[in-house]
Amino acid sequence: GVLAAGLFLQGRRALKAIEASRSIETRGLLTGAAAAALCFILHGAVDFPFQIPGIAAVFLCLLACLDGGGSEAKEIRITSGMRRTACILALLLSIPMLRPMPGYWYAFRAKRAAEAAQPAYWTLALSWDPRADYRYLLVRTYYRLAVQNPSARTVLLRLALESSDEALKLESQDVRILQLRGYILSALGRPDDGAMFLPSKT
Repeated sequence: GVLAAGLFLQGRRALKAIEASRSIETRGLLTGAAAAALCFILHGAVDFPFQIPGIAAVFLCLLACLDGGGSEAKEIRITSGMRRTACILALLLSIPMLRPMPGYWYAFRAKRAAEAAQPAYWTLALSWDPRADYRYLLVRTYYRLAVQNPSARTVLLRLALESSDEALKLESQDVRILQLRGYILSALGRPDDGAMFLPSKT
């Protein structure tokens, strides 16, 4: 109840700040901030986004922008310094979203590289974006290389087995990884262990 009342009062102050604004640019920014804050509130009605510190911080920043001082709202003069600061803040907030981008690039390179070079690219992709799909593709590549290179078969199968361990830490119920692990164990001379991960033959 107290939180709802606070949000209601803040909404009234925001509307007054928008109405009192004489600049089209400032009015547009305040209207956008109000719309974004409303989206956060609606999202919060069906989920728990504010338990994530980053989302809560952005929401509080939006509320601070909307706090124009009620009926005595003062015009905000947007300077080049403020624009530069806003750009820096936006860049800092976008860093977590940009982090996987190198992983996408290395995955792209892996899919187009010779099979012998693919493990290196998949390993680089995983260093930037440790997703289960990349780990599965690394395991599959090691397994296929082991089949194609009898002289290095055991070493490659062991690398595949280690990679499957890491993959199952990310996705313990991934059927693709479980079955591939079964084939790897069978190829290493452990058919009984491998049968645990393979579909039963009826």
